[in-house]
Amino acid sequence: MDRWAAAVDGVALGGGFEFVLACDFCVLGERARLGLPEIKLGLLPALGGTQRTIRRLPEPLVLRLLMVGDPLDAATAHRHGLCEQPVPWGQALTAALEVAHRLAAGPPLALAAARRLARDGIGLDLPEAIALEQSVVSELFGSADAAAGISAFLGKRPPDFTGA
Repeated sequence: MDRWAAAVDGVALGGGFEFVLACDFCVLGERARLGLPEIKLGLLPALGGTQRTIRRLPEPLVLRLLMVGDPLDAATAHRHGLCEQPVPWGQALTAALEVAHRLAAGPPLALAAARRLARDGIGLDLPEAIALEQSVVSELFGSADAAAGISAFLGKRPPDFTGA
């Protein structure tokens, strides 16, 4: 499973912002700016920017990004849920690496399942989404990772996940 965390301490425009939109986690420095200025060249984003923004941000904000081309600041990105609380300037990479290390040490099967449920479940009605969740979680209960996690919890030690 790909687990991506973007770190932006400066400016991510065009393809840089599209990369941020493709990531699971986004850590922004308090001075970061994100945008899609392609309209100023008579163009539009070509790496999924039109489709990922509309799935992550409110429509009026997306239309402003796409049709005016002005960038977002970190506070606005945070207010609209694109990132967690912005970090002090110069610390975005450190914060993103901390998230990446935690993900790398996590249970691969459960992480993949969480990502799948979050992305696939939103397109289902609630009863279907809950049924999908129950099915996926039932599969996880039979995994070696679940056994390792439960054993580690009971033994008050860190788990050793293998992805099995």
